[in-house]
Amino acid sequence: MSNWLNAKPPIDVAVANKICDYIGMDITVVIRRAEQRVMEDLGPYPSLAVDSSQLPKDEKVAYVLDKVKAGDQSLAAMNDPNKEKEAERRRWQIRAQGSWTA
Repeated sequence: MSNWLNAKPPIDVAVANKICDYIGMDITVVIRRAEQRVMEDLGPYPSLAVDSSQLPKDEKVAYVLDKVKAGDQSLAAMNDPNKEKEAERRRWQIRAQGSWTA
């Protein structure tokens, strides 16, 4: 089992669970220890942030719409002469709700 924990051939979860049951050890303890060793050896996991500038146009649109649906982003018109007023009004609405600070 130590070979599997040292990133040698992967072990099936069912097999690992059976081995842990057989030796009387909780599999979550084994997994936590393995994760600690990986963190010590390789450092923390890299960020999974998406660089939207690298996406094709249709994927950018889908990405932004997903962020808008989740409430993580707002949209403002690009060619609207009142876009600055509308954006500022929206910022004040968000501030009034207490969910955003500038």
